[in-house]
Amino acid sequence: LDLQYLLKALEQLPILQKEAIQLFELSGFSIGEIAEIHEATAGAVKTRISRGRKHLRTLLQDDESNMSVSQRLAIYASILL
Repeated sequence: LDLQYLLKALEQLPILQKEAIQLFELSGFSIGEIAEIHEATAGAVKTRISRGRKHLRTLLQDDESNMSVSQRLAIYASILL
């Protein structure tokens, strides 16, 4: 896993998708907590996370890794913590 590749991919996401993924996957916030932070509905947060993951999958295709986006983010989170 090339962390620089993952970081560059995260930076390409729209800001609300990136924040939702970072808060949910890396910081462990709940959907409800993220909804409060973003002043949005839980459904909107779920959509942002889903679309962000889909976008990351597309961006990370060339990486030649068979890990899922969630697995990559979990590794990244474990390194940061």
